[in-house]
Amino acid sequence: MIGISTISQNTAGDMVMYEKTDSTVMDAEVRATRTATLDGGVVIDNQGFCDGDRTLTIHTDLTEDAAAKLWALHRSETSVHIAIKEGVFLATIKRLRIDNGEATLTIYIEEKLT
Repeated sequence: MIGISTISQNTAGDMVMYEKTDSTVMDAEVRATRTATLDGGVVIDNQGFCDGDRTLTIHTDLTEDAAAKLWALHRSETSVHIAIKEGVFLATIKRLRIDNGEATLTIYIEEKLT
């Protein structure tokens, strides 16, 4: 279950959706680079993990009313709060695709709030 809410009060409001199994919510990479060395080896520079590097891909089914609400939220809000199993995050809905009652959201995480 995923909750999305506006940061300020406006008409778009809040909503809850249930992600499908092909959603990508628990996916993260560390900030790392790998550089080949002249001796044939490599040097790996691992700068650690930051929630701001995460991108969520959510696939869900929506009713017509829920789709209209999500579309309005996407069009009116630059940032939202998103609640997933591991906490609440400040995020941006980068992309929203709604087709025949199915929606795909691409969400950029900015920071963890809780």
